[in-house]
Amino acid sequence: MVLRAALIEFGTWGYEATSTMAIAERVGVSQPYLFRLFKTKRRLFEATAEWALTELRRLVREAGLECGTASGDELAEAFAKPSRARRDLMRFELALCGAAGDPAMAEVARRHLASLGAEAAGAIGAAEHELAGFHAGLSVLIVRSLLDE
Repeated sequence: MVLRAALIEFGTWGYEATSTMAIAERVGVSQPYLFRLFKTKRRLFEATAEWALTELRRLVREAGLECGTASGDELAEAFAKPSRARRDLMRFELALCGAAGDPAMAEVARRHLASLGAEAAGAIGAAEHELAGFHAGLSVLIVRSLLDE
């Protein structure tokens, strides 16, 4: 529950502007309890990033099962099915990229992109260099997530 709440708050406001108090209130716990769990806002953000990556990889696998051995474009289309969970995940990914001015966060963002690329390649049986369509579709999906209600 905490990571889901953090995903929504960080995805809406970005790392810097997100209040840990808002995350605690969303979950229904105290801010000191939140810090007992994660010690720092940064650790909470990093744990949220790991959880988000696990969820995104699962969604890519599901999309791959749906479209079979298709192109990167077709995988991106299957992955892009609208849902609130996907929108929240995409917004968080944008917040993660926004925090990439910090070298440690940039490394986390690079790992996300590489991991999603590897998952996508495995899902459709393609080489990673053949996934330009998937990455382009993912980029559009991330931007669209900001515009969708």
